[in-house]
Amino acid sequence: MDPLPLETSTRLALDCTASPIVVHLTTRSSQHAAWGWPASHPTTAFALAVTIYRLLPKQRWLGCLAIAYAFYIGFGVSMTIHWFSDFVAGALVGTSVGLVVGASFSQRQM
Repeated sequence: MDPLPLETSTRLALDCTASPIVVHLTTRSSQHAAWGWPASHPTTAFALAVTIYRLLPKQRWLGCLAIAYAFYIGFGVSMTIHWFSDFVAGALVGTSVGLVVGASFSQRQM
C-alpha cells in the first residue's frame, strides 16, 4: 500500500486540531492550553482508520480492526485528559478527513 494516503490523512487531521486559532478558541479555562477541542489523538486515529477502511476494500477486517483501535484510543483519552465531547468531535473530524482522503486516493488507483 502506498504510504501517501496515510501521511495525507495524518497531516490533515493534525492541521484540524493543532491550529493555534482552534486551540485558542476552544480551550477550556480549566485545561492546559495545549489540550484543545477536538482531541488530536482520536482525530488522527479515526482519519487513519477510515482511510485504511476506504483504501483496502478486499481487506475489510483490517479497516474494522483499525476503527476498533481508534475507538480504544478515543475512549482512553476521554477518560484521562480530555472531555468526552473532545473525543466525539475528534472522531467526527477524523472520520470526515478519512472519508475525503480515502475517496480521493481510491479514485487515483482506478
